[in-house]
Amino acid sequence: MVASIALTLIQGAAGITLTFDLSNRDLLLTVFFTTVGLSARVSMLRAGGITLIVLTLFAMTNLVLQNVVGGGLITVLGLPPAAGLLLGSAALSGGHGTVLAWAPLSRTASYSRQLQPSAPLLPPSASSPAEFWAAPWASV
Repeated sequence: MVASIALTLIQGAAGITLTFDLSNRDLLLTVFFTTVGLSARVSMLRAGGITLIVLTLFAMTNLVLQNVVGGGLITVLGLPPAAGLLLGSAALSGGHGTVLAWAPLSRTASYSRQLQPSAPLLPPSASSPAEFWAAPWASV
């Protein structure tokens, strides 16, 4: 947050535009989220006991419900099935970083460009979100 505020102030005061190379972003996001679990120890899991088991069951139920919501959204919005996981547990439990890391794998290269912050929400050729999502999948 501090870096975001500082960079915004610098850009505004100096009248410059800062850009960042995002070519390694997806790889680094995957490495980061993979290493988060490396600190887990079996002794810590044993110490959790029944409370950990209950929490795990709640988390698993929550993941299923999130994917049901994602499935409902693709139905309501007319999106392809692959979008369901990105609208479900990937985004709701994994967060925006998880979706950024996995979205390029779920779509064609044209969609991965749409994830860049400077890109418009919809390309000029798409008049609705359903049309935007459906176009790259038409040839799959």
